[in-house]
Amino acid sequence: MYKYNENTLIHSPGVDFAAIESIMKNGIMSSKYGSEHGIEVNRNYYGSNLDDTISCIRYLYVNKDVEDSAYNRYVPNGVSFLIEDVPFISDKNERFIHRSDEVLVKDFISKENIKGILVPEDLINTDLEDLSYIREDSSSYALIKNRADNISSYIKDNSGIICDYNDFYRELYYLSEDAKNVSDMTLEERKEEFRDVISDLNYEIGSNFHDCFSKVLGKDDINILDIVKYINSKTLNLPIYEIKGRSLRKGR
Repeated sequence: MYKYNENTLIHSPGVDFAAIESIMKNGIMSSKYGSEHGIEVNRNYYGSNLDDTISCIRYLYVNKDVEDSAYNRYVPNGVSFLIEDVPFISDKNERFIHRSDEVLVKDFISKENIKGILVPEDLINTDLEDLSYIREDSSSYALIKNRADNISSYIKDNSGIICDYNDFYRELYYLSEDAKNVSDMTLEERKEEFRDVISDLNYEIGSNFHDCFSKVLGKDDINILDIVKYINSKTLNLPIYEIKGRSLRKGR
């Protein structure tokens, strides 16, 4: 069990294996820092972490009973990294901080400061097609397309498999706020349809990831832990901790 301390931070990129491998090779970057150093950084939202900061969870602030905490929203639903010895912003007078357990790190977290990986047990036996590579509450067409494009490039680079998400892009653009000429739906109907298209896109991405890593690992029956172990073995070789549901206990 990992020995947390009050300044342990957690960062969750979800289940985007392209982003996970990039972090384990390059460290964790703000979008501004990544742009300045020629490395693509995926974002899910235009949120409180502006382009020069990285959103993290501070262990000391974690309260599993706070339903809308950053921990409960993200950690049980994806792969997360344990981070030590990194300065962070917790003062809400200095920066806007959205959630009760959230802190912000300026610019960059070196891969040397990443000390472990958290994988929720509930996800290990979940089919890859049923995981959310793009969060279904995402609303930016541009960010969704950018993430899916990066995933497509990653899959092609690692397996030679070519992914075509253009039909999904067309549907998402038609339903997005960028499309000014949609008049046959209410705003709520458009949002619901938008989420449905993201769900279908996630299924397709999951199928593509399955085919990719089946080819790479030489077996058909693969799960999220197999993939994390594979990426870990060729990068940082960190300890992996399986967590149950929302539990997060201090190690002894």
